[in-house]
Amino acid sequence: MENASKALLIAGGVLLAIMVASLLILTFTKISDYQSSAQTLQKDSQLAQFNEQFTQYVRDDVSGTDLITLLNRVVDYNKKEIGAGNINYDNKITVTVNMTGFQHTHETIYLFTENKTYSMDEVMAIVDSQRRRENTYGLQVWGALASDLNSLETFYKGTNRTVYNPGRSLKEVLGKNIPDLERRLKNNTDEVLKEIKTFAEYENFKTSTFKGQVTEWYGPGNSQVKAMKFEFQS
Repeated sequence: MENASKALLIAGGVLLAIMVASLLILTFTKISDYQSSAQTLQKDSQLAQFNEQFTQYVRDDVSGTDLITLLNRVVDYNKKEIGAGNINYDNKITVTVNMTGFQHTHETIYLFTENKTYSMDEVMAIVDSQRRRENTYGLQVWGALASDLNSLETFYKGTNRTVYNPGRSLKEVLGKNIPDLERRLKNNTDEVLKEIKTFAEYENFKTSTFKGQVTEWYGPGNSQVKAMKFEFQS
C-alpha cells in the first residue's frame, strides 16, 4: 500500500512537471510570436512611411514643380549608402518622365524633345541648368522677361515693329536697367532671346501636370519602391 502511494505521488509529480514544462513552452512560444509580430508590424510601418515619400505622387495631377521636388528627394535617397532600420539603401530608385504631348511655349524646342521619355538624370540636368540661369539675374527678372518676350523681340530685333508697336526695352519691361543684360541684348540679341525662350519653356514645364505611378517594387509584397514613371498630361 505504501509503495502504491509513493508511485502515485511520483506519477503526480511527473505529471505536474510535464504540465509546468508545457505551460512554460506555451508561454515562451506566445512571447516569441508576439515579439515576431511586433517586429513585423514595426518593419511594415517603417516601409510604409518610407514608401509614402514617393507614393504620394501616384496621382493624375502632379505638377512639374511637384515632380522636381520628388526628383530631388530620389536623388538625395540614392546618394545614401548606410541603411537605417528596415530600409535597404542598396535598393536605388529610378524615375522616368514621358514628355509626349508637351507644348513648347514658343513653338521652338529648347529643353524637351518631343515624344521622348527622359531619365531622372536628364531631367535633373535640365533643372540644374535653369537654376543656374535663375541665379544670374533672379527668378523675378527671368519671369518678367519671359512674360514680355514678344515686346523685347520687337524692340531689339525690329520684328513687326511699327510706329504703333515699337516694342519695349529692357528697362521698360523690368522698371529698371541691368547694364550687363542690356549690353548682351544689344550685342547678342538672338542668344539672349533664346535664353529667355528656354526659361519660358522651363516655366511651362513647372506648371504642367503629370500622371505618376509606381512601375516596379523591390522584394516580395511590394516592400520598397524601385521604379516610377510620369507621363505628361496637360
